[in-house]
Amino acid sequence: MKLLFSFVNLIESINIPVISAPRENNITAIFGDRRDGTGSSEQGTISLEQIKLMEHALGNTTCYRNHFLAAEDSREIQLLQDLETKSLVSGRKPPLNAQGTLFHVTEEGKKQCFLHAGKRAS
Repeated sequence: MKLLFSFVNLIESINIPVISAPRENNITAIFGDRRDGTGSSEQGTISLEQIKLMEHALGNTTCYRNHFLAAEDSREIQLLQDLETKSLVSGRKPPLNAQGTLFHVTEEGKKQCFLHAGKRAS
């Protein structure tokens, strides 16, 4: 018991600085062949929230799903529409009488998603 008490006192007396790198909420990415026909690349940012949305649309990184139905008044639709301007997802009217926009992750979106998979905001 005395040994345990001494060990605890020793641990408490040592001041070990905790170093943690600030987590960024945005990732700088280079997007490949764009749909506008230019075939050029552009550099832009993708938020970690957008990465998580693409992962969710894909079924996490297994690609068993690849769709996300976003309501017109949701936060997700704004994020997905931004990804659509970067050709990382494509949106269309959903089938039947569903409301909102149905998004699918493009091949370029999959590349970016897998490249940055596992990065999470704290």
